[in-house]
Amino acid sequence: MKKFILLLSVFLYTFAYGEVNVKVDSTIVVTPEGIGQHLSVLLINRGDIKESQAAININKLFPNEDFSKFEDSPANFILSIFKGYEALLPQSWNRLLKSADNLNLENNANYVKTFFSKVSQDKYKCVAVLKNSNKFYGLTFEVLTWEKDSYVLYVSDKLDEFNSIDKLLKDYLEKWSDIGGDEQANANSEENEYMYNKNVDVKIKNKTVPSFNSFVDKLTHSIKGMQSYNELISEQKNTNRKEFEKSWRDLISYIEKNNYSDLKCHDTLMNNLSYEDTDVYNVALSYRFSSKNKTYTFSCFATLVDENWCLLDISPIEEEPKIEFRF
Repeated sequence: MKKFILLLSVFLYTFAYGEVNVKVDSTIVVTPEGIGQHLSVLLINRGDIKESQAAININKLFPNEDFSKFEDSPANFILSIFKGYEALLPQSWNRLLKSADNLNLENNANYVKTFFSKVSQDKYKCVAVLKNSNKFYGLTFEVLTWEKDSYVLYVSDKLDEFNSIDKLLKDYLEKWSDIGGDEQANANSEENEYMYNKNVDVKIKNKTVPSFNSFVDKLTHSIKGMQSYNELISEQKNTNRKEFEKSWRDLISYIEKNNYSDLKCHDTLMNNLSYEDTDVYNVALSYRFSSKNKTYTFSCFATLVDENWCLLDISPIEEEPKIEFRF
């Protein structure tokens, strides 16, 4: 029981504050694009989300656990969060199917692509794009990664219409921070089940990309050793070579002139947000180190080129502000 409570407590902290363990997988990263395609096909065929293997389910997350033991423990609060997601998901899905009916999106619609952005260690915000005639529709959802599996935490209860994918990315994805309000407001409202729900078997086709862990190790070693960046970059992607070289020199010069400790990559956020037709994957690497009793941060940005991660840019070093608690 203590181990279970500890596991839940660690999850709640990382879920809320976004601390990231870089060493997730040494070879591949499973992106949520397979979930986006799964939900899109399920929507087109009016499938029942409760029958989906991707739907959040606390019995899947914690098999063989007797939840009655946690009624008077801190773990009960965390369990209630999962139960809330599990209860709200079918309700929002029913409203989403009704929204698809109003837009006449059935077998005439096609799945296009899923855009995603990793926002914490275990959480992605995503939008799957459907196309019908010359219109695009955004299906917004959130994914929780748990050990080796992924689960849908939330789906928006409506589809938003756009004239182009560019418009979707520019105007729609910026509003991701507001996700979740409508469903919370309707959580206690009485509503009828979607009457055409079907049992549709839609397999999840996972999409993977090479892990960036090896790249992070090489980059960290190059920075600590004040070495060259040549093996880390792509000539075709680094169009502003002079600006990049200056950023690298400034970073290495600072490292060389100042004693530092605990230099490491403490946060990684990956996304595939791009206007390009081809698959583009980017990752932001946040570094932190201490020097002269102060903490400093900088970020490195990389992209996937021919199955290899390549360094694109480096931000200036900044002093990390101290957190002040005021009551």
